[in-house]
Amino acid sequence: MAAMACIAVPYVLTKVDGPGIASVPPGALLPSIAALTIAAGGGVVCRYGAISASQQVPVIIVSYLFVGIGLPLAIIVDAVILARFFDRAFPMKQQVYQLMILCGPLGQGSFALQILGTCVQRGTFAQYNTSTFISAMGASTIATSSQFLGLLTWGFGIFWWAYACIAILHYIVAEPKALLQWDQTLSIWSLIFPWVSEKAVYPS
Repeated sequence: MAAMACIAVPYVLTKVDGPGIASVPPGALLPSIAALTIAAGGGVVCRYGAISASQQVPVIIVSYLFVGIGLPLAIIVDAVILARFFDRAFPMKQQVYQLMILCGPLGQGSFALQILGTCVQRGTFAQYNTSTFISAMGASTIATSSQFLGLLTWGFGIFWWAYACIAILHYIVAEPKALLQWDQTLSIWSLIFPWVSEKAVYPS
């Protein structure tokens, strides 16, 4: 379902009922968050679950596929939204909290890459050892690259998290009563999720 959402939602937004670049909503990132949550969940299961290497490897491969589905899409949408902001299409103050959504998939993707790299580094690929890629030789490169890319992604997520915090504080300071006018919809929960994803500890 997450993979279908990552394909269907961008298609609908670009072909069927697209609002145009000037009004791409931060909510367009939600399918990416679903895909990256699956990838992170796969890493957690492999890291802490009592399953064999032969069971872990398919989970790790599928988890990396979901990172490939969700993370590039999130970065592209973030770039489009930043282009909107440069074109003076900043969100209305009633919905400024939705900027927190922008760092959600980056934090989740960072955690997924780091924990999957940790799982590979612990010898899962070496034990399976069925090809050049899934072997002890490939494991070192994959693990190091995954954790390094995870840190880079985390840095990009921190940028959006800080950007959203500054924007929200700016509106509150400039107009304190604006807080009472915020759009009280389900999307207000976007204030909560990024605080967890951006504060996630580095997988040990």
